[in-house]
Amino acid sequence: TPGFLHHYLQSEEGLDQIGRASPGSADRNRTFAQKRMEAITVPVPALDAQRWFDRLQDRARAARAAQTQAATHLDRLLPAMLHEAFGE
Repeated sequence: TPGFLHHYLQSEEGLDQIGRASPGSADRNRTFAQKRMEAITVPVPALDAQRWFDRLQDRARAARAAQTQAATHLDRLLPAMLHEAFGE
């Protein structure tokens, strides 16, 4: 799936392969020829496993979003409680 491919290419192993396929000494000077891109090998588990992985990533993303939202609410809670207790 595209999600599985994206995750792999962002992993340490995937980034290493991309780095080896991109000649150049500085990031701005690197090129990425189609032939070199075709040489990158990606482990491809069964489609069901990839879909399971995608669902797992969706749940992890939702959990991180909920955690961020909860932290934001908690950051606002103390000032609101102090205002309620001491006014103005």
